[in-house]
Amino acid sequence: MSAILAAVSAGTLPADTPPGYPTDDVAAALRWLADEALRLYTLVTQDTRGPVPTVAVGPFMAATDIRRLCAERGWSSGRLILALRRAAQERGVHLPDNASLKRNVTRWRTGQTTTLTPFYAELLSDVFAVRFTHRDLPADLAVAR
Repeated sequence: MSAILAAVSAGTLPADTPPGYPTDDVAAALRWLADEALRLYTLVTQDTRGPVPTVAVGPFMAATDIRRLCAERGWSSGRLILALRRAAQERGVHLPDNASLKRNVTRWRTGQTTTLTPFYAELLSDVFAVRFTHRDLPADLAVAR
């Protein structure tokens, strides 16, 4: 980092300055950095290059498995909400109010929603002690039902 600061204060930029980086305007540089961060976030969270092979990651659960997992445990929607709140508390994150959370749980259990956000996939993984994914699962990655 100090090499970059030294180069900038000397009026030059390091040789590894990314292409397209605005060198003469701080505001433009900050906008470029924000755009690049968003591009990288999208690349990581919405990668559409295809599934990771099963041999590398094993089977995953999806939103469509929640109803079955609750039934196996004899859990109601209310019990699942309590488990989600406990998992969120252990992670130090906050969940929406009960009405909003109940709507999500109902959508998952009835199949109205087939995908999860990464946030809920992680919480549900904690709750059920199985791996959940936030993506639609191709048949070869889904757990046999």
